Amino acid sequence: MRASRLAVLVVVAGMFGAASSARADPNFPPRKAGLWEGTMKMSNMMMNGQPAPSMGPAGGMVTFSCVDPASDLKLEKRMAAGEPGCSVPVWGGSGENYTFTNTCSNGGASTSMAGKMTYVNDEHIIIDMQISGTGMTGNMHGDSHWSGPCPDGIVPGDFGMVMGGNLQKEGNVLNMP
Repeated sequence: MRASRLAVLVVVAGMFGAASSARADPNFPPRKAGLWEGTMKMSNMMMNGQPAPSMGPAGGMVTFSCVDPASDLKLEKRMAAGEPGCSVPVWGGSGENYTFTNTCSNGGASTSMAGKMTYVNDEHIIIDMQISGTGMTGNMHGDSHWSGPCPDGIVPGDFGMVMGGNLQKEGNVLNMP
């Protein structure tokens, strides 16, 4: 579902790249360069009034990104443009606390997201989001932290999943349109 992909992108962007609307207002604090790991957990998910099946592992989905200023800027610009089928995210706030809203449509179904992003410091970011849409509601919590230098074989812009303690590269933000 496109809305689910955007929800993941919003969390990843918030955790792994300072996201922005049109850069007209918020100036996000810089993040420390290196390897960032984040855990995303879904909770209170309901589908058509019934509890939804488990979405991802019980401990949450774990992602990684190798961050430097150029890859953060690229992801920020991608977020500013919005995703196909979705509105451009609207951001508010400053300093360490931001809010955001976004809406996506896919095949007649609509999903809205609203949340807050907190820069604890240049090594820790937290995102909490509420999701509601045609037949679904729920919450998402993202917690990301800097974990050291990027390991051998992982270069700035690389991102992916952490599976069994191993980094599974899915792409590089610098190679995306």
